[in-house]
Amino acid sequence: MTVDTSSDSERDGEQLWAAMRLEWLNLIDAAQSRLMHCLHQLSDEQLWQPPFPGGNSIANQLLHVCGNLRQWVIDGIRQSDSSRDRAAEFSAIVGLTKLDLTASVI
Repeated sequence: MTVDTSSDSERDGEQLWAAMRLEWLNLIDAAQSRLMHCLHQLSDEQLWQPPFPGGNSIANQLLHVCGNLRQWVIDGIRQSDSSRDRAAEFSAIVGLTKLDLTASVI
């Protein structure tokens, strides 16, 4: 015979965490869908064109936001370790195609 030693408040806390985790994942999926819609309207050249000399292109911003979300949100929710090269997110000038970039979107 097994005895349940967890309290009602512990079970409630676990259920709340599970519900919050699911809601966050749903919000991330919705944001990803909107982002993909926008990306598909741009060419590879437009993605890598900085708005002014020394500015960050849409592609650089995308790499940065995805790295940030992966590190702080996704890995936090999944409770997994993160490895991130933040400097590379901004130093990339060109190279990844739109297809490559969309594959990196969370």
